[in-house]
Amino acid sequence: MYQTLSNPIVIIKNDDNERKAKLFSKSFKDDNGEIKGALSAVVVIDGVNVAISTHRRDINNILNKIKKPADLLYEKQTSGVAGTAGS
Repeated sequence: MYQTLSNPIVIIKNDDNERKAKLFSKSFKDDNGEIKGALSAVVVIDGVNVAISTHRRDINNILNKIKKPADLLYEKQTSGVAGTAGS
């Protein structure tokens, strides 16, 4: 949970429920080498950010949460992007 909140890959705006939330996501490799995601829901309660849940999620589930570009609040930039070497 700490890594997901302190160093997320993406932060997604989620206004689907009565309480607006930010979804922090990070990917990890499991023991079999498969990539899995973690998703932490954070809401503001009395002016304080509170993580109310953290769950494992499939990567496709996380990608489906990004319904439109406006839902993506933050995306971690990587230093090396495939296909850009030498350009």
